[in-house]
Amino acid sequence: MDRTDSIERIGGGLVQMKLMIGRRVIGRTAMANQAATMEVSALDALSIVPGAEEGQGVMINEIAKAMRVDQSRASRLVSTLVGHGLVERRVSSNDARRALVVRTARGSEMLAEIAQMRNALISEVISDWSDADAERFSKLMIRFLDGFDAGLSELEPE
Repeated sequence: MDRTDSIERIGGGLVQMKLMIGRRVIGRTAMANQAATMEVSALDALSIVPGAEEGQGVMINEIAKAMRVDQSRASRLVSTLVGHGLVERRVSSNDARRALVVRTARGSEMLAEIAQMRNALISEVISDWSDADAERFSKLMIRFLDGFDAGLSELEPE
């Protein structure tokens, strides 16, 4: 197999993964338990927001940048999260004009539930892999995603 074949298989795998992830089964399951009416994409914003115990929080423009959406979309997602008690807005201790978004204990519980379900599924999928294969795949996956993210950043208009 040559490099072109590998690139084609990786690209096809990304499409397949996007379709599987697009169904958001894990997120929808967790939301059914805690925030049934919430838009699933709000979970992406929630995953970016640090918990109160982790630090100062993030500004909405940082959420928008991380999600690659405009600031008004990020603001609507944050409002949804606030409405469900998963995040709260706080005044920045450095600049009272700035609002910071911080994950609540309830938000942290939801993310923990999602992580537990996701990790259980991954554990099942790789149950017949050797420890060395699992380790190698995890390192290659992170390396690939870091490179892919950098490549996307170069493509995006300023």
